[in-house]
Amino acid sequence: ISPALYSRVDLNRYHTGLKTCKNMYIHPHGGSSNRPGTFFSSEVKDSSKKTRSVAFIFSKTQAYVLEFGHHYVRFYKNHGRLSVSTADSWVTSTDYVAGDYVKQTSVIYFCLVAHTSGTFATDLAAGKWVAQTIYEVPTTYDEDDLADLKFERSADVLYIFHPAYQTRTLSRYDDTDWRFEYYSSDDGPFMAENLTT
Repeated sequence: ISPALYSRVDLNRYHTGLKTCKNMYIHPHGGSSNRPGTFFSSEVKDSSKKTRSVAFIFSKTQAYVLEFGHHYVRFYKNHGRLSVSTADSWVTSTDYVAGDYVKQTSVIYFCLVAHTSGTFATDLAAGKWVAQTIYEVPTTYDEDDLADLKFERSADVLYIFHPAYQTRTLSRYDDTDWRFEYYSSDDGPFMAENLTT
C-alpha cells in the first residue's frame, strides 16, 4: 500500500493492503509467496573485513557465487567452495606470482608474494607460501573499494569497474582457472574522429 493511502480507511482495498512485507515475494500479477530459505556454505576468508557476494550465472548448470574480499576473490558452486585438488610440483629457481599453486611433499601451497624460489623451507618461513587448497585469485581491490565496484558479465567474462582503477576483467576458463586482468579497449568507447568532412 502506498504511503499516500495510509489514511484512506474508506477504501475496500485498504483492509487487504500490505504496508510491510518481510521474507516474501510480491508478484506483479497480485498476491505473494514465501521467500525460499538460504544455505550456509562456509565462512568468508576473514570475518573481520568487509566482503561482497556477486552472482556469476552463465547457464542453468554453470552458476557461481563470487566472494570479493580484501585483495582476493573466492568461488562457490553447487553449495560449496571451489578447491584445488592438484598442482605442479614446486621447483627451485622459478618465478612465482601471487595466486600460483604448487605441491611440495604432498601438500598444496598458495603463493602469497611474487618471488623467485630459493629453498622451499626458507620461502615458507618468509611468508611467501601458505598451505591452502581453497581456490582464490588475488585482486587489487581493498575492502573499502568493494562497495563501489560495478559489474557487467558477457559470456565467460566479468567486467569490473571502479572509479579509482582501470577496468579489469575476470575471465573463466574452468572451475579453478579464473584470470584477473586489465581490460584494454580498442580506441576507447568511441569511433575514430571523422576528418574528411
